[in-house]
Amino acid sequence: MVITNDFQCNVCDSITRIKVQLGWLENYPVRIKCGKCNISIFGNVYLDQPNVGYSIKLKNVTPLEEIGKPDYLIEVSGELLTEKMRPYTGDIDTLFSPFFKNGVFSMGENIEKFKERTIRFLHKIEYEWPTVKRINELWFNGNHTYLPKEIHKLIDKTQFPADNELELLRAVHFLNSMFTNTFASNYFKGITSHIFKELGNINEKNQLFLLAQHFENQLDYYEHKLFAIINKFIDKFHMFIPVYGLDFYEEKNDKEKSIKNLGLTTVDFEDIKDFYIDTFEDIGDILNLMVAYNNLSHRADYKKMKENVIKDILNIEDFIKMRNKGRKLEFITGEENFDKIFVSKVDNRLRNAIGHRSYTYDVISQELTYYPSGDQTKGTSESLNLTEFVLECFQLMRSCIGLAEIVYQTRKFMYVKQGIIPRTLEDYFPSSIEKNLYNNTPKNKKRSLKKNKKKISKKARQNNRKK
Repeated sequence: MVITNDFQCNVCDSITRIKVQLGWLENYPVRIKCGKCNISIFGNVYLDQPNVGYSIKLKNVTPLEEIGKPDYLIEVSGELLTEKMRPYTGDIDTLFSPFFKNGVFSMGENIEKFKERTIRFLHKIEYEWPTVKRINELWFNGNHTYLPKEIHKLIDKTQFPADNELELLRAVHFLNSMFTNTFASNYFKGITSHIFKELGNINEKNQLFLLAQHFENQLDYYEHKLFAIINKFIDKFHMFIPVYGLDFYEEKNDKEKSIKNLGLTTVDFEDIKDFYIDTFEDIGDILNLMVAYNNLSHRADYKKMKENVIKDILNIEDFIKMRNKGRKLEFITGEENFDKIFVSKVDNRLRNAIGHRSYTYDVISQELTYYPSGDQTKGTSESLNLTEFVLECFQLMRSCIGLAEIVYQTRKFMYVKQGIIPRTLEDYFPSSIEKNLYNNTPKNKKRSLKKNKKKISKKARQNNRKK
């Protein structure tokens, strides 16, 4: 259902007709601007489904009791992309609502799947995230006294005993994965399968344990960074929902056209730019680990860097010491095995422009014009629209899920190197790595490891299997 209201700007007195899409969200943010004076118009739409009611609460405008002839027209929706703000020319501009134009017509039967997954993730945010969040906090603090009890409030003790650091790690990882998997299922399944496969294909198995030992003191730092990104994303998820909907488009061409031509009314550029910059910076740190895996996969030595990329960057320590995180991205070209983690462009030129505030933003077109040089008086400008930018933020978040998987795998190798025994090898490592565990486990633990593997029946292994 679409509700039409006219609102008068409290500054320039221009009138904007806002067609509000009432869908299945109980509430959603509105972030638009006056087409004449460019001030922010912001607030929320609230849907009272039990009483078939609604309310629209916006700042900087006054609702008009009678509908007259507006100056501007815009549709707002919490679930879908919409037409951008434009001068009013008549209602023929909105013959179909966003629900049909950018929902049913583009998604087909997938629109129900989009609705179900979005509502499920919002439910998880409301009712599960507080517990998952505190479990992560206990893990970061090394508080193993309360951690197992909190874990077993959500998952079975038999499958996840949480009785040593390796088991605690597995349980925390499982809970985090099940939480993020709701909105990242296709990417999550694909990237975890890819990482597991590539680890199994590494010929120099002993190097995996040396790599883990090298990064041992950085893993806590990486985990904190990734958790902070997820936490920020959750706070802003309502703003991302229309872009998330692009995953459910039936035709690639329709998706590409929508990205180029349609706009967003749930988020303003200023709401999301810090998320992009912060995530970019944090990823720049964790790149060290991912590049080390590329080195091992392609050059049989985690320290040996790809040649002829940047002069004097010959080993992993040279790479880690690089201060320019943007230049680090020159080693990520999509040609090496672990590059697949990145589904985002991770554009340093865009990050540089935003960080130096060398950009302009057009309200009507939702077009961002930026100067990669960081100076509006130097160099050639480039541009992208708001939908493209928010999609980049969304893809950055997905890339972080892949990076989190790499950190998890590394910590597993670290714990085994320290002599902590996994309950079932199949749950933790590719089969090609299992034999190396004996060589990398302290001698007094080897017998226990063999005994443990023989003792567990096939049925028990299946019950305890974690993918």
